[in-house]
Formats: sequence, C-alpha cells, structure tokens
Amino acid sequence: MEKSLLKHSRGALAMPYWDWTSPPNSEVQLPPMAWQGEWENGPLPGGGVTHRQRNQNPKFQTTNFFRGLVKTAFKQTNYVQFNQQIVLPHNAIHGLIGGDMGDARWAAYDPVFYLHHSYVDLQFAYYQELQRLRFFTVTQKSFCKQAQSAQLQPFASKHVNPFAPSRDNSVGYQTLNYEQIFCYKYAELLFDGLTPPEFIEREEQEMKAPSILAAVPLNTTGLPSTVEFELISPNLGSLAVGSFYSLANGQDQNFSAYNNFLQNYFDFTDIVSKTHDLNKLIDDEDLKVRITDITNGPIEFAYQPMVVYRSANSKQHTYRVHINDIKKYAPISHVQPGAKLQFLDGTGKQTTDTIQEVIKNENGVEVQVGITTDLTLKYNEHKFVHLPTGTELIIGHAPFFECDASGDPTCNPDYFNPKAQAVTVIHWDADVSKQVVTALVGDQILLFAWCQGQFANVKMLTTKEEFDSCSNLDAAEARYGPASNLVNTTVAGTFYFANGVNDACINGWKVKIEVVVPYTG
Repeated sequence: MEKSLLKHSRGALAMPYWDWTSPPNSEVQLPPMAWQGEWENGPLPGGGVTHRQRNQNPKFQTTNFFRGLVKTAFKQTNYVQFNQQIVLPHNAIHGLIGGDMGDARWAAYDPVFYLHHSYVDLQFAYYQELQRLRFFTVTQKSFCKQAQSAQLQPFASKHVNPFAPSRDNSVGYQTLNYEQIFCYKYAELLFDGLTPPEFIEREEQEMKAPSILAAVPLNTTGLPSTVEFELISPNLGSLAVGSFYSLANGQDQNFSAYNNFLQNYFDFTDIVSKTHDLNKLIDDEDLKVRITDITNGPIEFAYQPMVVYRSANSKQHTYRVHINDIKKYAPISHVQPGAKLQFLDGTGKQTTDTIQEVIKNENGVEVQVGITTDLTLKYNEHKFVHLPTGTELIIGHAPFFECDASGDPTCNPDYFNPKAQAVTVIHWDADVSKQVVTALVGDQILLFAWCQGQFANVKMLTTKEEFDSCSNLDAAEARYGPASNLVNTTVAGTFYFANGVNDACINGWKVKIEVVVPYTG
C-alpha cells in the first residue's frame, strides 16, 4: 500500500495510525483527519460510498476499556492465545464505528480502516518484542503447518497486486520481519506509555496480586453482534460490566450455532480492585458472570461465562463451574493450559459428589471415574458428566495439534531450538526415548500428543531408578488419541515421564525432559 501511495506522493511518506487506547480516561474519538476530504468515506464496489453509524453505548467507548482488552492480549505468552485475544479490541473498534466498518465484507472500503489496522500492526510489532524479551520469539514455527502456506488473497495475485514485496510475502509468518521485507519501522514502540521492557516489569509486579477474569464463549452469527456481560455476586450486586463484539461475516447462520470453543477473556481486575478487596472476591464462591444483552440474537442462546481467578504470585488460572447452572455452559470449552477446575454446588461450596469424568478404557468402552476438587486439566479433553441430569461438558486446553494421515501431530511438532517456541508439541510414542527434550522454565507450553489408535497416559516418575526400571507405573487416566497431555514447565529441573499402559515403557515409551532457565547473557 505504501508503494502505491508513494506514486502519488511528493516525497517521503509515513503511514499514520490511530491509537484508540489513549489518552487515558477519555471517550474514543475518530481522529480529526478521518472526517476530512477523501478520508470521510470510500467508494464501494457497484457504486455508492461507505458510511459510518457510531455505536451509542457509552459504557464501552472509553480508551480505558480498549486499553484493558489490549493489555490482556499482551499478557498471553503464546501466539495462539495472543491472536485470539487481540482480535477482541480490533473487532470492538469496528463495532464502535459501525456502518460499513462493522461488516467484514465492506470494512476495508472505509479509509479509516487503514488508520485502525496500522495501529493493529503496531500492536503486533509490540507483541513481537515482548515475546523476544520473554525468550519466545515469534517465528514461522509459531504457526501451525496448515497456516505456513496459506496465502492472503487477493494480495498474492499478480492480477490484483503489482507490488512484489507484499505479493510474494502474503503468508502470515513471512510478514514477521517487516523492517527487512516491507521496508518500514516504527518511530517508537509504546503502549500505555510503556516500552516493552517496562510493560514486562509492570506485569511482574501485577503478578504479586490476584486477578479475576470472565471466560466468555461467543456464538457464531452472520450478523454483527455485541455481547454484554456483568460480574455479579448475591452479596455485592453488579460489580462491573464488559463487552465483546463479533464482526459480521455475510453468511446467514443460525445464532444457536456454536463452533468457537476458545474462551474469550475479559479481565475485571483493574476495574474491581478500585472498590473491592480482590482476595475477598476470590473467596466469594457465589461470584458469577452473567450475560445481560446481545444484539441481533436471542439471549437464551448465549452460554454462561465462567469466573476465572488467579491467586497472587501464581500463573495458574482456576475456572469455576456452578452445578446448578450446568446446562447453561458451553458443551465444549478450551481453557488456559495447565488450569484448574472447580465444581461448586448450590451453596457455593466445592463438590465432586455428582460429577464423574468419562474416559474410554483399553477396550474402547466409556467408563466413569471419580475426580478430585481443584482438578488440574492436564489433557486437551476432559469429558465430565453430571450424574443427576446426564449433562456432559468437555473442558481442556486447546488442541495445538492435528493428526495427519500417518498418525503424526502436525501443528508445531518441532522440539526445542535456540529460538524457543511458546508451544512445543512432542509426538508421544515408542520412539520418544530417542529424543533429547529441553524446555524453558516459565511460560513455555510443552505437550505430549498421540493420535488415533494409540492408547496411552503420561505418568511422571519421581526418580531416575524408577525411570530406568519402568517401575511404579499404572494405566490410570489412559485414553485413546487424538489426545495431548500438558507438561508442567514452571519449575526448572530434570523430569521423567513414561506411558504406564502394559509394557509401553519397557518398549521405549518414555522420555527425560530438562527444564532450564533461559540464558540472559
């Protein structure tokens, strides 16, 4: 685009961007240039020009609201979850402007689209620097194999795009080195007045206090849709409100359709900490998140969000499911890897009396097993059943892999390398013992994955002697693939793992993992 504009420019050209997260405590306003001359509207295919119709809900039009959404995205330490979160403020700006900007089919014809997306590009550059400082540099391997060849059309076509740099580099990972490939750079990388190192320093300080979030599943609809929700407590009433916006996709879909299993996170911490003690709110097990309004869709089709909390000085999140509302939750939920799950009864107390986990035994028959309170979600799929009603919920970490025709996981299957990835998938089979696996302590997501036809579990052994002799193993929690098991990488050290099913360990189905502290020299 810059090269096209340069043809009509009298000299050097800098692309402007619109920072809709500043100044603090202000209503978001379009920059003045958006209302000047040709910036006010653009031609539509088939005739006519674009128009804008601003969303009039004042609760979700402040720079503080949008800054909070971006901040939540920047805190994600793997690309998959960052991408999931950064799209929320991006969509919300489209919704705030409204009109053609609120519809994915026509948004790019409004000139303000480019002011908006130039800032989204800056946000990604900022995140790239955050990940470099975290030792999780975003590279080609941060993308699943399926996305490593997907060209962005029509920009990859010679018939549409005469400019080789963008035409030949339209795949996601090819845009990472933007300074070299596209010949531009930012005068500065700032968010909320902070450089990336300062953001990480603040993040480390905020980890010392607890946090409270809402995990909100979004239904699929062909219409632009705003979902509003509130954090409530029977003792305290409504504490805070939040909102997400879904762009229209131009398809006539049933609003009850549900295929977005990822949870969308809204962090209430900065809002409620001004008036309430966070630790007391976490102890309030009657605390819930409730959908209050949906545009272009009936509210009865909305799934109930979960309350999520993180204790002080911990990176682990805990999700709460209220059994009295169990039929209101999404049937499938992909949550933060390594999270805990609590089931609460009608009095708000933790219980497992009426909940069982369903797994398939070695004969392929589903059996029910008991669960513990504060259950750690180690697998990508935990299937729970509420015995009195038969309601089933599937909850687990997102499946960061797919199985190809040969039975291998295909998404980011590479092991540790000097440019460490925030998500590493290891094929869990009898050949795993041939590998030397190293992981970074902290936020790296390390998964053992196995595919169809394989029956396995992942047992951590306490000593090298047990590992060498394949002793103290059992088949508890074993399951058929496709499945993945999360390895705890929050503590440095040497750890031993084996498949406890039958003679799998003796046949080589075991591995030693070194979790190391990143070198900062």
